[in-house]
Amino acid sequence: MVKIIQINQTGKAHRIDGRSCEDALFVSEAPFVCCLADGVSNSTYGGLGAKHLVDSIGHYLTRENVLSRFSEMDAQSVRQDFVSMISQVTNYLCQHHPNSKPNDFAATFMACFIYQDTLTIVHAGDGAIFALHNTKKEVDPVILSYPDDNQFDQVYHAAHKDTISRLRVLRLRLSDLKGLILGTDGFTNAYLNPSYQGFDSESLLEAFDVRSNQELTDLVKNVHIREHQITDDISAIVVRFQGQVTQSSVSHQEVLLKMPEPEPVKREAPPLERQPSTQKKRKLKNHILPYVFAFLAFAIVIGLNLYVYFSMNTKLDELSSQLAEQQTKIDRIENLTQQNQLDLDSLMELQPSSE
Repeated sequence: MVKIIQINQTGKAHRIDGRSCEDALFVSEAPFVCCLADGVSNSTYGGLGAKHLVDSIGHYLTRENVLSRFSEMDAQSVRQDFVSMISQVTNYLCQHHPNSKPNDFAATFMACFIYQDTLTIVHAGDGAIFALHNTKKEVDPVILSYPDDNQFDQVYHAAHKDTISRLRVLRLRLSDLKGLILGTDGFTNAYLNPSYQGFDSESLLEAFDVRSNQELTDLVKNVHIREHQITDDISAIVVRFQGQVTQSSVSHQEVLLKMPEPEPVKREAPPLERQPSTQKKRKLKNHILPYVFAFLAFAIVIGLNLYVYFSMNTKLDELSSQLAEQQTKIDRIENLTQQNQLDLDSLMELQPSSE
């Protein structure tokens, strides 16, 4: 059995802008399938792309015999099929939104599913996946998949042209695992070091210890929002493995996208390279945003002070000019007065004296 705990929360930045959460998730316990996606912030319909990816691929994976078919594939074949499914979803969205292009629906994507005693993980883009080993003694968590972005803070989203080479496919024995966490960057950035060289395992253990959706919500409120001041959307799936996982089919909703069987991509994967992406994720780090706002406020205050200063100087110059003009007029009047007095004195001297 598995216990699945989840959170899908709109971040402060989106609430201020009046936008809805651009993260999306899909969860099925039997068969066990979890999908998580995060819409790229500067894409026009990133949130819509994320929702369709998890709903369409998630429902597809719960179909009868699909997981058994994936269990017989090697990692490259799994990668090719997922790239094909992602492409089908994106093309479908482009057809129903005139004048749109695939990058308009850019979203990161991660999924995990179980067949018999094997857990398969698929991951494209940022966010991260952590695991807790199944041992009797207490051990630190391990990271199974790091965020995938480059030195320009640009994310390689699911529909990126290099996904065929960058999509990560991992397989683990279910019996080796006690817990699993899939999280978008809004959740995992609270635990990862800024350079992605390691993570805070002690704090992460608290996330593995949550027992309910409410406990996970409280954890996010205290750790992510209050302590780390994260304003991004926050979504995560915490899985606690408890004994044998049943492999039965489920009655699910009608698939939003009636995808055909994915066709294998007929080309070899190019070597793994770090190339700049054309899509930029909301990579203004969340904990820096308050400082950015403070800097903008400071700049506005300085600008207002400079405006007042130069305005006062202009007024003073105008007053000085007016005073100078008045002083000139006064000097002229004094000169005329003196001249008139001299003329009057001269006239008085010319008059004869009376005897």
